[in-house]
Amino acid sequence: MKSSNCSVLSNQAELRSPALPDSRSRTRPTQARAIRTRERLIVATADLIAAKGTASVTTNAVAERAGVSIGTLYTYFADKQALIEALLERYWTRLEGALSTALHRGQPADWRAHLDAVVDAFVRFYRDEPGYRQLWLGTQAGETWARTGVQWLDALTPKVAAAVQHWFPTHSPTDAVAVARTLILVTSHLVTAALRDAGPAGQAQIRETKTVLVGYVRERLVDGP
Repeated sequence: MKSSNCSVLSNQAELRSPALPDSRSRTRPTQARAIRTRERLIVATADLIAAKGTASVTTNAVAERAGVSIGTLYTYFADKQALIEALLERYWTRLEGALSTALHRGQPADWRAHLDAVVDAFVRFYRDEPGYRQLWLGTQAGETWARTGVQWLDALTPKVAAAVQHWFPTHSPTDAVAVARTLILVTSHLVTAALRDAGPAGQAQIRETKTVLVGYVRERLVDGP
């Protein structure tokens, strides 16, 4: 029975990335030149957000920054919302890859090291991915960002749960899912709060985040029932 439950978690962990509402996006290009043009537009959107915030993103501003005509932009994206959604999809792909690497690097049984790696992956993503920090910490993305956050949580939970089940195979899949969801939420919120301060206090908060996660897992899965 236990192997069946673990199999279910493993299968869930291979779920595809959550689909974002994409009704405003045009058909994805297949030719190399068109793919590069579409990518330039997404990069320009991220750069504008990083430099000036979400409110600065207009189709005209993105086209100008990408070095294309407004007509070319509309070939790929119907409006600003479509650009934001494409950027969020790009963020998801990269964040998912970073967290998957963190969950599977090193010794499988060293759960403390994996938790540290997950926090570090979140921190690097916030700091290194253009526009992500501004979009997440800002309030201008509105319903799309809120909806996306829920979708990402739902998609990441089975992946983290599969890792938790591997670290602590005697615990039930139900426990693994509950712990995974809590780990994701706590990490996201505490790292977000820590990165509002770029100085020593922020660095200290990141270290405290790791301590909180280790303490929670120890209480919940090591010392607990």
